Amino acid sequence: MITKVCSSSLYNIGSLDCNNSNPFLDTVSLFLSVGHEFATFADFADEDKWKAAIKAGTIIPLHGVVEIEDQSEESRYYEAPSGVRIPRGLGKYRHTYLFNLTFEQHKALQSYRSADLDLFVLDDAGNISGYSPDGTKVKGFDLSMFNPEKMRTAGQDNTPAWSPVVVDQADAKQWNEKGVFVNPGWLPSELLAVADVEISVVSATATLIVLKVAYIAGLASDGSDEAVGVAGIEEADFVFTTTAPTEEGMVDNGDGTYNFPGTAMVAGSVDLKPPSTQVTTGQPVKSTGPVAITIDA
Repeated sequence: MITKVCSSSLYNIGSLDCNNSNPFLDTVSLFLSVGHEFATFADFADEDKWKAAIKAGTIIPLHGVVEIEDQSEESRYYEAPSGVRIPRGLGKYRHTYLFNLTFEQHKALQSYRSADLDLFVLDDAGNISGYSPDGTKVKGFDLSMFNPEKMRTAGQDNTPAWSPVVVDQADAKQWNEKGVFVNPGWLPSELLAVADVEISVVSATATLIVLKVAYIAGLASDGSDEAVGVAGIEEADFVFTTTAPTEEGMVDNGDGTYNFPGTAMVAGSVDLKPPSTQVTTGQPVKSTGPVAITIDA
C-alpha cells in the first residue's frame, strides 16, 4: 500500500525562559546595511565588529526615531463562496519613521533614496534585530523600498519639521521565521555614523604648518560656512605628501586646529586616512578631500 510520508516541521513551543514576555520596545534607531553580514552570532554581538563595519561604510547608524507610522499590510486570505478561508500571505511590514534631524543630515539622507539597503533595527530596550538565513550568519532585513521623503513643514501646534523615511520590508518571514536579536553588553545607541570633515590650511611656513579640521554645519549669519572645529584626531591619521612635518610632534590645540612643526618643509598636500584605517577613537570622520599646502616665503 502506498502511504505518504510528510516531514515534520513543527517546533516545540514550550519555554523555559526566565522572562515570560517578549522583550521588544519602540524602535529608536535604524542601522542601514550595504550588504553587510555578520559571520557568526558572536560577531553580531561584538561592538568592535559593528564599529569596523561603520568605518568601512557597510553599516550606517541613523539614530533618533521620534514617531513611527505603521502602514503594514494585513495578512491576506482567500475566502471561498462556501466560507472556507485559505491563507495567502503574511502581509509586508511597512513603516514611516519620523526623525528630527539637522538640515545637513536631512539633505545627506536624500542620497539614500532607492538605495540597495538592508536594515537592522534597534529598540528602546537595547535589542538589535536582524535575521539569520542559515542559522549561522546574521543579516539585516531585505528592503523593497527605502525612501527618504521631503521634510515636513513645521506646524503651528509646535510639531517639528520631521524628516520622514518610508521603509518597506521585502519579506515578513525573515523576522517571523528566521529573526534573531541580541541585547549586547554595550550601548548600540552610542554607535556613531561617519561624518564628513574639511581640512583647511590656517598658515604654512618652512617650520610650522597649522591646519584646521571642521564639520560644515550649514551657513553662518554672514553667509560663510558654519565651521565646527573637530579636535582629537591622532597624528597618525594625517597623511602628508612632499612636506616633512612632525619632527617635534603634532600639537592638538583643542579647537579643531593642529600644529605641525618641522624643518625646511616644502609645498605639498595633506589629507586624512580613510575611516577604515584610522586609529582615532570616537566618532569616525572622513575627509572631503586633500588640501594643497603652499609654504609662505
